[in-house]
Amino acid sequence: MQNFSGELFSFRKISVINPFKINEIKIPPAHQDADTVLFFPEGGSMIAEMEGCIGFKSMDRDGEPVNINGAIINGKNDTLTTIHTENGGFGWFSLKPAANSNLYLVTRNYDGWGRKFKLPAVKNRGVRLSVPPESEKSTTLVKIGMSPGFLQADSNLYLVISPVGLSDLKKKIRPGRENEIILLKNDLPSGLLHISIVDSRERALADRWVYNEPGRQLKYNISIPEKTYSSREKVKMTITATDNNGNPVESDFSISVAKAVTVGDKSYERDKQRQFPGLITGAYDKQSADINDYLLFHNSNEKSSDLNAKVITGDPLYLPELEGHLISGNIRNRKTGEPVRNENISMSFVGKSALCQFAKTNDKGEFHFKTSKQGIREIVIQPLSEKITDYYVELNNPFTQITKRYEYGSFIPDTSRLADINNVIISTQINNIYEPYTPVAEENSESRKELNFYGRPDNTILLSKYIELTSLREVVKEIIPGVSTVKKNDKINFKLFYQYQSKPFENNPLVLVDGVPVYDLEKVISINSKDMEKIDVFITRYYISDIVMDGILHFVTKKGNLDVLDLDRSVYRVEYDLPQKNEKFYSPDYSSDKLLNDRIPDFRNTLYWNPNMHTDQTGKAEVEFYSSDESAEYTIIIEGITRNGNTGTTTLPLIIKGK
Repeated sequence: MQNFSGELFSFRKISVINPFKINEIKIPPAHQDADTVLFFPEGGSMIAEMEGCIGFKSMDRDGEPVNINGAIINGKNDTLTTIHTENGGFGWFSLKPAANSNLYLVTRNYDGWGRKFKLPAVKNRGVRLSVPPESEKSTTLVKIGMSPGFLQADSNLYLVISPVGLSDLKKKIRPGRENEIILLKNDLPSGLLHISIVDSRERALADRWVYNEPGRQLKYNISIPEKTYSSREKVKMTITATDNNGNPVESDFSISVAKAVTVGDKSYERDKQRQFPGLITGAYDKQSADINDYLLFHNSNEKSSDLNAKVITGDPLYLPELEGHLISGNIRNRKTGEPVRNENISMSFVGKSALCQFAKTNDKGEFHFKTSKQGIREIVIQPLSEKITDYYVELNNPFTQITKRYEYGSFIPDTSRLADINNVIISTQINNIYEPYTPVAEENSESRKELNFYGRPDNTILLSKYIELTSLREVVKEIIPGVSTVKKNDKINFKLFYQYQSKPFENNPLVLVDGVPVYDLEKVISINSKDMEKIDVFITRYYISDIVMDGILHFVTKKGNLDVLDLDRSVYRVEYDLPQKNEKFYSPDYSSDKLLNDRIPDFRNTLYWNPNMHTDQTGKAEVEFYSSDESAEYTIIIEGITRNGNTGTTTLPLIIKGK
């Protein structure tokens, strides 16, 4: 994500309703006079004697949308067409203006005619750039036309196609020879495109954002025995994934079964909007028009070249996280600021398991650690050489700091579904009341034990099995076989002996306390033995790349949080926010009579959700869940992707008839 503009980040709009704050839900009053009307001619301008679509948005003095009815009239007060808005104050009309004409929008209210708004000036000559009506059913995506006699000084114009996230395509066109240009869907890249006609000075004569629907190369079919189920009944379905030729396909997919009113009429198609979050700024929810109609309202001055400004043509500036989260940064000398170059360093997770990773910095002092750990964990990063002491570590922020904030406007519900929305709110309140009494699936209280990076130790000393000694120095001397302490140049070191031999290792072992390498061993042996739980001894030479460890000693405290040591100020220790832990969606199992006949009501708004489903080599997967107690219409939504990037989506209605 950091290698591209923030404009391209995936986006989803979610409306949250607080039923105790009625003013959060705003319904535009019908047929109210507007204070402001903005006009958005297709292509950027209206051309005489050339029919085109004009979008408009009506607002009150506070900038809130209002719904209006009215008409488009000319200077002679002749009515050319009638207009009205959808929810959100959006509207569209098609018009073929006459030359040298003045056009106006006149609103109509309960008292008759209301205010009058002037449309943009009509150009006598120009370029028309339009998406034909019913473009979803046609092979034509865009038509480019030029008015008769339209010529530029150099007689050369250029068609510029700018796909979002890709390089621009540019082609020379000649007015008079190509008065109408047809752009077919199959000849254009899929997704969002910015199309413009420019002259030799790069001045835009007409431009427009368009969306080219990608061909579905992955199809899902939901097979379900019944479309209507009673309360607390098992729903079993088979999902089949195929390609365009009907061949079975392996794929990953997510499935959700939620009340239809919470899903929205076309929310499952919002992959169109996710590619370009600015599109949703208009805050439309009903979505009665096509996406290309709504693209009229997007700021045409924000060209695709601006969005593509950060696209990397060579090696990426930031590495892709293909196998896990990357913890990256650099390490420098505290006094000089020079990078610590080509040095082995370690990253450790503080805890009772030794989860150390090792890497080498580059010439810039940069490092990268890959991890699959989750949640908030305390990490320690330090050089392996005890000679490097005065240093500091700077971690890279895994998230971009350059994001655009949008004004999303008020939540405007579909007024025909307010009763259904109210039922959703009531169901939520009922579930909240009875949640403390609802049985939940039993979770394994013992988290999965994390394995030490060195594997199973040769010997583990549990101090609870021995008499209590005063210090760790005595524990090492009296209890741990194959380990001794030596003193050289007033410094304490440990020595480990080869298994089945009396000869010690030549070099010192790696010493860990609560999973973290420690080099001040005087502090280690001064730890109170009462705080120690166990000691792992690994009496084997251990290799990681060019790092050689003559054995490993791991001292694990009872708390396992490293609070028994005061680390040197140079040691970088910080709480790090890793990817969040996966949460398992709870769906009740009514296969037992006890739960089936339980009197606690079940008014779930979401019956089932699983983001980690997979179709096998036969293209099939099975899903099971139970219905709730409430009579409602639900929508089953499948969204999936194959290994090579083909995507597919499908939906199916599901009716529950409760008690």
